[in-house]
Amino acid sequence: MNLLLIGEHPRGFSGNSNMMAALLERLDFSLFSKVSVFCCTQSGLPPDAFNKYEYHLIEGDRQNDPYGLSSMLNTIYGSDAHIIMFIGSDLWRFATIQEHLINLKKNKKFVWIALFPYDLTMVRNEWVNWMKPIDMPCVYSEYGFNKLKEFNANLRYFRPPLFNANKFHPFSQEIRTTKRSSIFKIIGDEKFLFGFFGANQLRKDPQRAIYSFFETKKSLPDISLYLHTEVNGGVFNLYSYLADKGNQHGDVFVKKQGLQCTTEALVDLYNSMDCLLNTSLQEGLSWTLLEAMLCGVPIIAANNTSQTELIENAGIGIECTDLSFIPIDIPDRSYVETRACNIQHLVDAMWLVRTNKEVRNQLIDKGLTTARKWLDGVSDINKLLDEAKTLRTTVKIKTKKKDILFIQHSSAGDVLMTTQCFRGIKERHKNSRLVYMTQKQYQDIVSENPYIDEVIDYDTDRIQEFSVVYDPHGTKILPGGWNNLDVTLYSMYPYFCEVEADDIFIKCIKPNEVPLPEKYIIVHTTGGDTQFRAYKHMDLVVDKINLPAVQIGGMLDIKVKNALDLRGKLSFRQTAWVMKNAVGAVVIDSFPSHLAGALGTPVVVLFGPAPARVTQPRGNKNKMVFLQPDMLKVCAPLSHCWGNPPDGKTICASPCINTISPLTIKNELNKLIGGSI
Repeated sequence: MNLLLIGEHPRGFSGNSNMMAALLERLDFSLFSKVSVFCCTQSGLPPDAFNKYEYHLIEGDRQNDPYGLSSMLNTIYGSDAHIIMFIGSDLWRFATIQEHLINLKKNKKFVWIALFPYDLTMVRNEWVNWMKPIDMPCVYSEYGFNKLKEFNANLRYFRPPLFNANKFHPFSQEIRTTKRSSIFKIIGDEKFLFGFFGANQLRKDPQRAIYSFFETKKSLPDISLYLHTEVNGGVFNLYSYLADKGNQHGDVFVKKQGLQCTTEALVDLYNSMDCLLNTSLQEGLSWTLLEAMLCGVPIIAANNTSQTELIENAGIGIECTDLSFIPIDIPDRSYVETRACNIQHLVDAMWLVRTNKEVRNQLIDKGLTTARKWLDGVSDINKLLDEAKTLRTTVKIKTKKKDILFIQHSSAGDVLMTTQCFRGIKERHKNSRLVYMTQKQYQDIVSENPYIDEVIDYDTDRIQEFSVVYDPHGTKILPGGWNNLDVTLYSMYPYFCEVEADDIFIKCIKPNEVPLPEKYIIVHTTGGDTQFRAYKHMDLVVDKINLPAVQIGGMLDIKVKNALDLRGKLSFRQTAWVMKNAVGAVVIDSFPSHLAGALGTPVVVLFGPAPARVTQPRGNKNKMVFLQPDMLKVCAPLSHCWGNPPDGKTICASPCINTISPLTIKNELNKLIGGSI
């Protein structure tokens, strides 16, 4: 069997990177024919030229996609993995591609495992729903397991191993003094040093730690604080906050900004601390607490979420009574209630640990015992995967049809563009039937196509029936940031299908029941989106022209005065006949524009929230004019918003497409058709 692991780069510095590395260290590669690792993040360390890895490393493209979700889908789509395991990341990270993952699972029949944290104080319906399609959901804290187990019978508690666990240990007093004096040159043994570690400032709440430190310092002037976080480049400007609290030389030390620490450097830092201070609002699993306890450092920590199981009988747990809020991105940012450490309890605990050596020694001993016991109870990745292999062998794989399936969910223009691919696909798969799957309302477009053997309704449950599936829109285009490219949409379909582009084809059927003028122009006012892609001034375009106007489109399109109204009266193939026999056309960026380009009808295309460089039709450029708004004049964010303004609101006083002059349109159409109007 083949295994695909998905998570952060095993040579990174984050907790999730270390989790991936730790699991790979314990993985029995002999159990699998091939092991691949897809990296959602970049490596923090250079490749190890002297280490031959037993797995194939795949790095995602994060240029327009910080977590590489589009690359991830493409990897899964092309993968031959029987088991796919997501490691470390919150399930909300994949919320935007959940539907695609479910469809891929149905089609490829892999066993889906996810090892994830849960750190919210309540149970949210989104999380319950995200867990449902996962075959083996594994939460990596007892807190999370107890919170979620009643909502999913398949849920497991999986305790992951600590990366480089054997390197975390207490130094002798002599080595400790030497290391501390080299790292913190102005601190002697007489100073008491608290340490705060936390990359995720929104969750770690560093201001609370800083505030509590300065409150404690009022009665204990011999204490200092080390902040292992981005003081000036993180979420908060902690430099300013430190200045507000009256920070003086020697009070607070900060790590070099941007510096990433190796395990060895972290061990040196922990051993230089007299006490670790943790003020987290919530945790899925705090590696920092484990690492510090293994280094013999007393712990003061927020007694909440997964931390309760680590600090019980091992550290001083701070009661969390203060109301706070923390952001979550599902997929847009919102804030949920949480509880923060009580400031006075923090100050009291810091004072106790500093002034009572016996308490410190007890915390050191208890911390070492608890951390070592925790490590003894880590779960076996090979046992988990063995269960997945058994589950995979019980999955009934239906015999695949030899037919080839082409999928295009929507919409009319996209369905039309896919027709370029059929000839190349049929030539590649000789003697195989080509079945086209789309929504019923678009099936007329590909009816009687010479390369299509059957047209079926869109139904994701049927995808698994076919041995070969082409779904360029669903697996490549839709999940990607294609709208930011300088590549035409029409060229992407043959590119991703790896075929030579054929002509765009639709069979034209004459609408005999409709009396049409001998010569006429086509007008079209609404491209699907009635707010952002609707042109309201087409009456002025057709006013006082020499040729009659025929309006095509949907029943809800803006009506044009003095035009033959065929809205909602034509099928797609009848619309093609009407377009083919027109002298010229003025249409919105949508299906009619691609129709005109394919049929060679002279056309003026009006663009609004989408740029012509991407969504323009394919055809003879001498017969097409593209008119776009002047974004510098009419658009506040100076960009094509695709109908989704950056602030999530309608920021246009008038949709930009309506700033295109009717006179300009009329003049350009007149040039195209030789001055006939």
